[in-house]
Amino acid sequence: MSDIEEPLIQQRPTGLSKERRRSIVLSVFDAVFTILLWLISTVTKGDDWRKSFLQEIDITNPNFFKISLFDIVIMGLIRATILITCYAIFPFKHWLPVAVTTGLTSAFIIIKVLFFFSRTQSQLPQYILVLASFAMCWFELYVMPFKYSQRERQYADYSRQDDEESRNVRTPSVQSARRVFRVRERLQGRHAEETTDIEEYRSAIDFSSDDENPHHRKIPKLSEETKLQIVEKLSGAEIYVEQLLREAKLGEWKIISGNSDPIVLAGPENYYCIRTEFKMDPMLLFNAAWKDMLKWNTQLLVGQAIAKIDSTTEIFYSVSAPALKGYVSSRDFLDVRKIHLDSASHIYTGVFVSIDNVAYPPITNKKLIRGINGPSLMRCSNGDVRGEALLEWVMKTDLKGALPRRLMQSSMLTYFRDHVGRLRAYIQQNQHSQSR
Repeated sequence: MSDIEEPLIQQRPTGLSKERRRSIVLSVFDAVFTILLWLISTVTKGDDWRKSFLQEIDITNPNFFKISLFDIVIMGLIRATILITCYAIFPFKHWLPVAVTTGLTSAFIIIKVLFFFSRTQSQLPQYILVLASFAMCWFELYVMPFKYSQRERQYADYSRQDDEESRNVRTPSVQSARRVFRVRERLQGRHAEETTDIEEYRSAIDFSSDDENPHHRKIPKLSEETKLQIVEKLSGAEIYVEQLLREAKLGEWKIISGNSDPIVLAGPENYYCIRTEFKMDPMLLFNAAWKDMLKWNTQLLVGQAIAKIDSTTEIFYSVSAPALKGYVSSRDFLDVRKIHLDSASHIYTGVFVSIDNVAYPPITNKKLIRGINGPSLMRCSNGDVRGEALLEWVMKTDLKGALPRRLMQSSMLTYFRDHVGRLRAYIQQNQHSQSR
């Protein structure tokens, strides 16, 4: 299994990468720019620009190579045609075409300089045309992505899979596999309904705060392969964070705030464990802390479920407010979240970890930085005292900024206290309104 903190999913890519499209545009610009410089050189060559133009394009003239720069234009058009054909129409994954065009252009220009320029034929526009053409051909060699990018490899794989599916879609084996998959889904759903109390069962979407967000956005529909990849990665994150929680309970983590509410422990790799108790049912506590977070967490500006993986798993986008009087700017997060609801044992757990997705990239805004949540967990269970619920929260957040370690730790402690305080105030307000 790969690293649990690496980017989890990538959306279906387009055929040509952004780098390859940029290089194709550069090739077209090279040809057009060469033509423009040649026209400037031609019309400034003499008083009668029509005569100069006809003289420049007369390739039948025996002295054409010595008196005209139109052959550099022809070379530029041929170079652009070859590069567009090799790297756009037929996407080569080899350096040979661009290397050949650069080498031939360089050799041609060097020979051209020896025969063309003289004391009587050395105007500035002519110098600019030759130097620009020479520089552009080498710049194209520098920027041309002659190898397949990862995105283009994925596109080729998807295309092959689509071709295979289109050929086999009517075969009995594929239809049988799809029927088996649908039967398994129905059996899993029926099993969940039989083993879970209907009154307490919720899906991940039910426990999201998406309904309260008017700016609802969705990413494109995820393929089954991508969903399986997300589930596998999330399972690894869940195993990892469960182990961290066990270590914290065994006293292996350092207590940095033990005399106040909440209790905060510091673990390895900038992990924190927050523990506090509430006089209420664990299910109601989880509902308030997880689903109703937007109603009381003033540090969260945006929170929305943008894609559903299954009945207990979703992709969630959120934006945090600035902190420390603006010293820490807003961060946005793209997480995959999963819930486990065990009504028999009164244990309710939510697991989340950040992912990367090309369909929902970071916003190019200096005031908003993409943050990273490591494998994290929030659990509500019965406390040591009857009638109380224990909230345990294991989290790791990389705010992606040059923040001093001491400032970071003190700000996190303040955040944890304020976070728990806002949650308590929200619960007390709801309990008071229900009692009236």
